[in-house]
Amino acid sequence: MKEKDGIRQLFIPKRRALESGFVRRAGLEISAHLEKITQLMGSGMFMAFHPSEGEPDITGFLEEQIKKGKELCFPRFNGTVGGYEMVPVTDFGKDFRIGKFGIREPQDGIPAVPPEKMKDVPWRVPGVAFDRRGGRLGHGKG
Repeated sequence: MKEKDGIRQLFIPKRRALESGFVRRAGLEISAHLEKITQLMGSGMFMAFHPSEGEPDITGFLEEQIKKGKELCFPRFNGTVGGYEMVPVTDFGKDFRIGKFGIREPQDGIPAVPPEKMKDVPWRVPGVAFDRRGGRLGHGKG
C-alpha cells in the first residue's frame, strides 16, 4: 500500500500541473477515440466518470451520448454501505453535486442502477497512473 501511495504522491501533482491547453486537447482526442470504439458506441448503457482536476475533460462527448439516448451512469459514494454505486445521469447541469471526496457525482435522490443491470456494460474509468500492460492505479478511495 505504501508503494501505491508513493506513486500517487508523485503523479497527482504532475497531473494537476499540466497546462490547461494540453488537458483540453487531450480531452478532445480521447473523445474522438471513444467515438471509434465499437463496443462502447454499440452499447445502450455505459459507465463513466466526471473528470476531476487535471483529468482530460470528456464531458462534451458524454453529454452528446446522453442526447443520442444512451444511458450513462456515474459513481456516487453511498455512506450507508461505505462504497460506490452507479447512478444514471440525464442532465449534466442539474444531476451533479460535489461528493464526499470533492469529486462531482450524481445528486442524492436519483436511484442507483441494480448491479445485475451492469453486466457486460462498458466502463470508462480514470486513473492516477497506468503501467505498460494497462494496469490501473486509482485514487485509492473506491
